[in-house]
Amino acid sequence: MRGTVEQAISDAIDEINRLRIELAGKETESLGYLKAVGELQKRNDDAADEIERLRKALEPFADEAACYDPDNGDGDDTVWATPAYFKIRDLRRARAALDAVKDR
Repeated sequence: MRGTVEQAISDAIDEINRLRIELAGKETESLGYLKAVGELQKRNDDAADEIERLRKALEPFADEAACYDPDNGDGDDTVWATPAYFKIRDLRRARAALDAVKDR
C-alpha cells in the first residue's frame, strides 16, 4: 500500500509541475494579448484625436452651409453669403488637416 501512496504523490507532483509549465505558457500568451490590446487602444485614441481635429477643421464650413439651405440644386454655384462666418485661420486649419491626411 505504501508504494501506491508514494506513486500517487509522485504522480500528483508531476501533474502539478506540468500544470505550472502550462500556466507559465498561458501567462506569456496573455501578456502578448494585453500588449496587443494596449497597442490597439493607442491606435484608437490616436484615431479619435484625428477625427476631432478634422471635425474642428470642417466645422466652420459646415456651419456656413446653413446659409444655403435648402438645397435648390445650386451646388455648383459660387458662395455668395456675406459676411462669411469663417475666418482665415479656419481656411488654414482645413488646409493643414487635408495636408496631414495626404501624407498617409
